Amino acid sequence: MPDDVGHGRPKLVVLAYDAVSVGAAEDVPELVRRLYLRKGSDGSALRLLRNNVVFVVADDARKADMRRHASRRLALRELRKPEPARPPGRAPAGTRCASWRRGRRQELALAVQQCYRHVFYPSRHRVESADVDLAHSAIDIHSTSDQPGAGQRHVARALADLNKLRHPEDEPDSPAYVRDRTPLKKGEITTAALRNEFRRDPGLPMLVGDDVFVRGVRLGVEQGEYVYRRGDLLLGPGDPFAEIVIDEQSLVFTMAFAKNRGIWPRPAPDAPEPDPPVPPKPDPPVLPGPDPPVPPPPPPDALTAEGVLRDALTQLWEQARGRGIERVGMLTIRMFEAGDAFRLLGSVGGVQRAEKVVTFTGGYETRDGGSFQIEFRGPVTDAQPVREFLEPQLRDATARNLEAGFELTFADGLPTAGDAAEAFTERLSRFAGGAAYVSATVHAAES
Repeated sequence: MPDDVGHGRPKLVVLAYDAVSVGAAEDVPELVRRLYLRKGSDGSALRLLRNNVVFVVADDARKADMRRHASRRLALRELRKPEPARPPGRAPAGTRCASWRRGRRQELALAVQQCYRHVFYPSRHRVESADVDLAHSAIDIHSTSDQPGAGQRHVARALADLNKLRHPEDEPDSPAYVRDRTPLKKGEITTAALRNEFRRDPGLPMLVGDDVFVRGVRLGVEQGEYVYRRGDLLLGPGDPFAEIVIDEQSLVFTMAFAKNRGIWPRPAPDAPEPDPPVPPKPDPPVLPGPDPPVPPPPPPDALTAEGVLRDALTQLWEQARGRGIERVGMLTIRMFEAGDAFRLLGSVGGVQRAEKVVTFTGGYETRDGGSFQIEFRGPVTDAQPVREFLEPQLRDATARNLEAGFELTFADGLPTAGDAAEAFTERLSRFAGGAAYVSATVHAAES
């Protein structure tokens, strides 16, 4: 059982099928709950870094099939042992069964993956009946068939699709979100303590390595949200590149705290006038060509708001409550920056009990003068491959223009009262914080 060491990758715990398994219900098994809360061989110590462990549990309905394949595999292994004298002309059993062994090995690997398909991971969006911050996801059986033996990769992909896992090449979370979610909101924190928050708080993503964290700190400095200090080094917006170190001697300040304490801007030295600042690198020009089609205006009674995504959604709920609207039927979000739209895509995919449609409209120009136009409309699952194709292309483009839309239709309506609307806003704005235009229509039951 892994301890709270918190280095490198999050800990993946595969529980024995004869110790615990999951049926049709999504309740958190008692053994999983106990291991999530406690650590050590006797379970006497409290687990502190709870956002650093993921549990994989067997499917109760598939245990028998897995055991049957394992028994066949073991039987074929026995046939490989040296045989006693055999009648003349009879082929050795090992020769006869060579092809069987290869086939059974693949079948067993596939059976194991299809059995161990239940994943319990740390999340504030816990299983409804649970009293601990654990959410549940079941890996699609068909997605495991193409790569038998790569079970850990399927678990990592499932967590990444849920926006729970960050690989080294992924984009960091919004610096403002990290600031408001962690003790950094008090004004200062060491980089070691801030990195540990990602291993402690189930509301934050799990990080594979430290690359994403370091880029997140650097992004916060560049955007003017953070100031970084280590010894005599002081790093703020506009400063040249410097190494970000994760230890107890390196500090991250919020910009408001740094200004209030006189840390930033740094005092002007008694020296000749400094060189003029280097002008920022201009953004790539907007792709020339025809404008994207203008979406139809919302109905006259629709709710609308515009601004940073979190603020726009908050305004929308306030309008609804002010007009006595208890539920909205359809919510439409338009994003105008590709990076914000791609980050929002994963959050939208995790919304439950809603029909989701994604649209991409725009294009880009390459360095050699080529151009590409796209108009996509479809479900989130189909939009993910489009995103994977577009991200590197837009990054290298000399000109780009992309607008994304997200339509969420709630059959039972999304409540505007209580905590439901705020929880929904928190889920969507956790990773995306760009400018957005949102609109909503009243649920049909209230019309």
